[in-house]
Amino acid sequence: MARNRIRKALLVGKVVLAGALMAWVLAEVHWADYAVVRGGLDEAGQAYTLVGADSPGGGVKVLTVRRASLLRRGRVTTRPVEDFQPIGADGGGGVIRPGFASSVAGLNGLAVVAAVAAVTLTLVLLAVRWRLLLAVLGFPMSVWQAVRLTFLGTFFNAIVPGTVGGDLVKAYYAAKGTGRGSAVLLSVFVDRIVGLAALAGMAAVMIAVVWAAGAVEFREIRPAAVTAGVALAIVAAATALLFSGRLRELLHLRSLYGRLPIARQVWAVGESARRYRRQAGKLFVAAGLTFCGQVTWISSILLLGLALGLPIASYYYYAYVPLIYIIGAVPITPGGVGLIERLYLAFFAAANPSTVMALALLARACPIVASLPGALVALSGPKLPDAHVVEAELGLEGEGDGFH
Repeated sequence: MARNRIRKALLVGKVVLAGALMAWVLAEVHWADYAVVRGGLDEAGQAYTLVGADSPGGGVKVLTVRRASLLRRGRVTTRPVEDFQPIGADGGGGVIRPGFASSVAGLNGLAVVAAVAAVTLTLVLLAVRWRLLLAVLGFPMSVWQAVRLTFLGTFFNAIVPGTVGGDLVKAYYAAKGTGRGSAVLLSVFVDRIVGLAALAGMAAVMIAVVWAAGAVEFREIRPAAVTAGVALAIVAAATALLFSGRLRELLHLRSLYGRLPIARQVWAVGESARRYRRQAGKLFVAAGLTFCGQVTWISSILLLGLALGLPIASYYYYAYVPLIYIIGAVPITPGGVGLIERLYLAFFAAANPSTVMALALLARACPIVASLPGALVALSGPKLPDAHVVEAELGLEGEGDGFH
């Protein structure tokens, strides 16, 4: 009972934090077209919502604008266009920046369809990877079943974040009635580790390439490089602890986890990890599938950027998007709501924030659309049990919230 109250309190706290982060994000987004005052004026750096544009002599000379916030409409004024900051270094693009509404209105529908197709292909590749990892543990599963459960898990992650996690949902159905919940959980854990390693590695390589090619200065990519390095270090540490019994003994971890309620699961993980170590070649195949899947997925976000007309170089997507989702995977808010959008604005700060926000929301919507077949799996299969039943099937009863 106490554990349920703690779980609900944590969920409420995450929802409140998600709302606060989303409000912070929306405070930087302009729904209507807007202009930014030039530096050196009284209101330098301030943004104005565009109310109207007068064009005497054939060109825009005067802008009617409103300085407003989320809480008040502000006062309407008319100012000469020279008061506003031009877009781009040469100012050739004028001074009017598209707001969220204009960004979405100009969307290229064909590119969005291609992005959804790319996400769907990514899910299929990840399903094949998971099936391979299960096969190493002697857990047979057809490709079709792996695909169905992967779409089901993705659907629950996208639609109902914060309840029973999508990874636990697919692990539950895979292990149901077999008594091998620990092995299935390990396959899901290794699946995530391989994916995290691929994301961090891709970001690190791309950052190194663009820096070596002189496309950017190191000070511009220093935060991204540090993030990628930390992620790779975490992956390396987790992999070493998982596959090296000698390291666990050296750190005296056995005496520690032997006194914990999860001792049985940790022992099972150690036994299963030995199987992975003996079949390292299949792990490399899984890494190859991961690389293909991640490239396809990030390409889908690149397609969304092209659909919105974002003036961002392609290599930025492959360097920064992995880092956005590595940080966003930390369970600070349900489904990373608010956090991921905030990270998009931070990493793509050089672009128009209203259009970047549209990119972030489209990047969240595409997996939801692609995972809709998972809803059919949920409707056609047995009713999803509550968290206690899932924990019992996977051997997690009484072990806290660490697996949620």
